[in-house]
Amino acid sequence: MKKNVRYLVVVLVCIAVLVGAVLVLALTGGEEEAASSSAGSTSSTAVEALIDRPDTELKTMEVTNEEGGYIIHAEPEAASSGAESGAESSASSSSTVKMLYTVDGLKDDYANRSLVTAAVNDVLTLAPSRDLGEIGDLSEYGLDKPVAKVKATYTDGSTFSYWVGGESAGTDGARYICEEGSSTVYVATLGDFLYGSNIQFIRNDVLNVTSKDETASSEENLESGIRFTRIALSGSNYDEPIELVSDDDGSTIKMVKPRTAGTNETEMDTLKEALTTLTAYGAVAAEPTQEDLEKYGLADPAARVEFTAEGDDYAMIASNADSEGYCYLMLEGRDVVYKVLESRISAWLNADAFKLQSRLTFQPMLTELKSMEVSVNGKETAFTFTRTKNEDKSTEDETAYDYTVAGPDGKELNYEYFRNFYKSFIVLSLIENTADIPDGDPEITATYRYFDKSDVDVVEFYRASGRRYTVVVNGQVLGNTVTSGMETALESMELLIQGEEVPDTVG
Repeated sequence: MKKNVRYLVVVLVCIAVLVGAVLVLALTGGEEEAASSSAGSTSSTAVEALIDRPDTELKTMEVTNEEGGYIIHAEPEAASSGAESGAESSASSSSTVKMLYTVDGLKDDYANRSLVTAAVNDVLTLAPSRDLGEIGDLSEYGLDKPVAKVKATYTDGSTFSYWVGGESAGTDGARYICEEGSSTVYVATLGDFLYGSNIQFIRNDVLNVTSKDETASSEENLESGIRFTRIALSGSNYDEPIELVSDDDGSTIKMVKPRTAGTNETEMDTLKEALTTLTAYGAVAAEPTQEDLEKYGLADPAARVEFTAEGDDYAMIASNADSEGYCYLMLEGRDVVYKVLESRISAWLNADAFKLQSRLTFQPMLTELKSMEVSVNGKETAFTFTRTKNEDKSTEDETAYDYTVAGPDGKELNYEYFRNFYKSFIVLSLIENTADIPDGDPEITATYRYFDKSDVDVVEFYRASGRRYTVVVNGQVLGNTVTSGMETALESMELLIQGEEVPDTVG
């Protein structure tokens, strides 16, 4: 009995040893297998950058796509200086040399260099996120008909090309790519530079006219501080050209076409602002052909503006707006067609000569008048002025005068009463446009002569309707005014002639 027990104990010990050995082997083998499996998995998913060359070695980058693509040329702008030698010198030089990029078909004066540099960095920084391995049928990934092809040529003559296929689900901008001539497919996140043409590298700023007065602040520039000496508007939108010119010192600007008149300050400020700064929505064509001009409505432009600001000449042409409210525009001297919101250029796209001109009829300075003759239905009333130097108020630089006015009988009138009448006569404002002189003779005519010039100005008022006068200055129609204002002025004139007090109806 004891012997049997001893055998049983020995058997149990052996079994325990065997089980322990099996467990050790199992555990040891499992760890090695797991480690081997893990290493194998890492090896299959790790992806190295497909392009890993310094930008200083790039010569050209060519992108082909449905929009036509573009070609960018690279060259060092300035090499670094220093006493480094060997590998350290090479590495330092590569990192400090600034590259200059130019785009075929674009001039430097309107190319956006920062965007071009960004495109080179984006397109040639190719680090895939996944390696899908060799693929038998590239059409499954859109690589049989790639949406873009990229070819980089380096200074040593070598090239690297890759194709861009369909979108990869899961990440915005991720697409399938493969090196040209290879069936290995990768997934990489790419920017939008691959899918456009050279147009995307054109700056959107069209105009930025600034004052040449070094003392003027940026705020003063914004407040129409720019000195305009000429603005001319024409094009198919205009029945007749409009031209505005400044006086000798540029302080005021007046209309000379289609009529001679003062200008409306508010409307002029709006026009000047539209001609001072302009930023486009974007560019649509560079070096446009005749076909392009016709396509964008610029072969026969709706409007053309020519202007001189701060001594520099500018000219632009524009189309009428499309269904989305955009116009197409070109700045003379720049072979680019821009797309702009109509609201940004409406001030000169569809300018109205009547709105640009002053609403006032004709306003000679009272102190400049030598005589004023008023004819009402053939009855004439003449006023004559004299001026006497005021010795006390005069200076070496400026002569001061005292003024008197005499009525039709030569009798001196109250000068302040005359001033009140005169203000009511010249304050008449134009309320509507007209181009025609009514038949017949004018009901009222005012003739002005001056102390210091031989000019004679004639202002005529023709009855246009029951409550309208058409105002004609020196033979040019300015527009219509209401009769009530003239009636008030003529009542004031009668009070003046009779020696009675003339109230100030203008203020």
